[in-house]
Amino acid sequence: MSNSNEYSIKKIFRGASIYSFGEVLTKGSGFFLLPLYTRILTPTDYGIIGYLQVFISLLATIFIFGFHSAQMRYVFEYSTDTSKVGQFLYTINIFPIVISLIIFVPLSLIGSTNGWVLGKDSIPFFPYFVIAFITVVVSIFNQNMKSYFQTKQKYFRVASISFLMFLISTFSTVLFVVEFKIGALGVLAGKLIGVFIVSLIFAWLYTRDFVFKFSKEGLVFAMKFGTPVAFHLLLGMIHSSIDRIMLGHYVNLYEVGIYSLGISLSGALLIFVSAFNQAYQPSYYQLMSSDDNDIENKLINTFKIWLIAVTIGTSVLLIFGKPFLSIFIGPKFEEVSSLFPFLVLSVYFGSYYYLFSLTIFYFKKTKLLPVITGTSAIINIILNILFIPYYGIFGAAVATIISHFWVSLISYIVSRKIFKVQLPIYYIIASNIVIGFTCLLVM
Repeated sequence: MSNSNEYSIKKIFRGASIYSFGEVLTKGSGFFLLPLYTRILTPTDYGIIGYLQVFISLLATIFIFGFHSAQMRYVFEYSTDTSKVGQFLYTINIFPIVISLIIFVPLSLIGSTNGWVLGKDSIPFFPYFVIAFITVVVSIFNQNMKSYFQTKQKYFRVASISFLMFLISTFSTVLFVVEFKIGALGVLAGKLIGVFIVSLIFAWLYTRDFVFKFSKEGLVFAMKFGTPVAFHLLLGMIHSSIDRIMLGHYVNLYEVGIYSLGISLSGALLIFVSAFNQAYQPSYYQLMSSDDNDIENKLINTFKIWLIAVTIGTSVLLIFGKPFLSIFIGPKFEEVSSLFPFLVLSVYFGSYYYLFSLTIFYFKKTKLLPVITGTSAIINIILNILFIPYYGIFGAAVATIISHFWVSLISYIVSRKIFKVQLPIYYIIASNIVIGFTCLLVM
């Protein structure tokens, strides 16, 4: 194996750093301008944005069919057959885009013509949901493209996509929100413009590897590998967003907006976790496919370093997050400061899943994933039903913590049955003690 393909913790963290930078900028279109947005947008605007972001995420998860995950596995499996890979790349893009257009175009026309409204507060179908549909279609191609560059370990290319999306989305959103004063609609339109223009710019780097011939064999592989992933991601989306949907039935959009903003802010930790996962997954596949005699030790050492980084990041956010946000987000959203530590904890407990699930993906046991996320979603729904009527948004946050802990625990148990690696339990215990002590200081 060549040096460029050797497993390296330094290489993984370098990639994670680059991805984190890109993700920070992407999130920055909403995060860095929060002092501006929270003084112009209302909590109701944030409620609409949070509601529609869930809607967009759910539809994108359904209509991508898990093909972006299948793409990574297929490229590794048939890396020497460029024609076969090219046909596969074309197939996994054209199929979901055509299917989504067949559904979205008539639905948009009917909904707009008949003046449909959705949600408790009657969000107009046009233009809000029409913009959401267009965003979903463009996001399918964009997600496949980023996943392919990730597979090829093109760190800077992935970060460049995020950087340009940040610039374009931020400029567009500020123009719509500040200059034209169209509130939530401006935020949604700005994000659509960002993902659309960036997809156009980088499309040639992705499509040049296409072979424009539909592959039935490729579609079968993608469906077999990706369908359980799609169900898994859909259940995961339900798990992570059901709280906002259920809150909409118990509280007004003001409180949904408070909670949605808190979710966005706690995403600061998730940026690192997801970036590390993006950088680590290709390296993990390479290591597991190699004839290396030291696989277990390399996996354990990587886990130790990752856990130390996550523990430090979580502690810093818990200690400094609340006082920082009290100043940063303005008086209209003051309640977010008290909610923030709970949501950070939910991200911490859920972060373990990203590492444990790699084993499930590598060994093609994706049929187990819907069981993991499905049980977690059920737990989250039950706890939300029990907690929200009495504790409101704080009850939803506690339910999220418990369900995220469950998804990490069950994914660890399943991965251990597939491939036994003796993870350093004492590191995990020490990390939880540190986080628990920090919580006592700040809550």
